Amino acid sequence: MENPTNIIFTGLGLQRESRDMDDITTTRSYAVGLLSRVSMGEDIIEYLRRIDATLAPFAGRFLIHGSSALEKENTWPEDLIVIEFPTSTAAAAWYDSAAYQEIISLRTANAEGTVALFAGVEHPHRATDVIPGPRSAEPSPRSSSGATPQS
Repeated sequence: MENPTNIIFTGLGLQRESRDMDDITTTRSYAVGLLSRVSMGEDIIEYLRRIDATLAPFAGRFLIHGSSALEKENTWPEDLIVIEFPTSTAAAAWYDSAAYQEIISLRTANAEGTVALFAGVEHPHRATDVIPGPRSAEPSPRSSSGATPQS
């Protein structure tokens, strides 16, 4: 079965090709939700009571679940939820599972937001790994003035 979930990195003005989640099977993966306007009524309470049982068969566990943000730059707009899975296959299988699909409308009818699956990085990972094309492992040498030495 083809998995339509793709990963797109758009931080810091960079963008790279998305990768099919089926190609990424060895790194930890994450279900990430940014939710707003959550109506904490009976349906959301029922969703919260049932979601843990949907995660267990896929070894999913909450890392962040709507905790208050200590804002450092600008205003954090929404509630953040991060669920960790051992692989992207497990993350996608959880989301597509009958058990989760059975309760998903309890959330979507009572909250606005975006949910996506992301593969974690393979370690060791450097920030420059997201730059397209060849790159050296070490930064270019610079003089004390910050200029790159001329050959």
